[in-house]
Amino acid sequence: MMMRRALRHRLVRRILPDIYAESARKSELVVALTRLAQARRAAGTALIERALARGELNANIDVKIALDMIPSALYWRIIVTNRSMSKAQIE
Repeated sequence: MMMRRALRHRLVRRILPDIYAESARKSELVVALTRLAQARRAAGTALIERALARGELNANIDVKIALDMIPSALYWRIIVTNRSMSKAQIE
């Protein structure tokens, strides 16, 4: 839900293109964003590993691809297609 809230924020929607442009450079912002992404992916990996241990996910899951795909649907719908997504749809 936190990502949904962030992607719906007017300022976030305005600065995302600038962040993507900046990612082509080797700046301090890129370093900070990389650290943030690594921390979030580590938390996501731990979440998926717990689900695997409980048998809730297929043991053959590619964790890295899953971590890419989980937020991508939300991003696509809100940012790319400019449509909303309810909390119920996310759940």
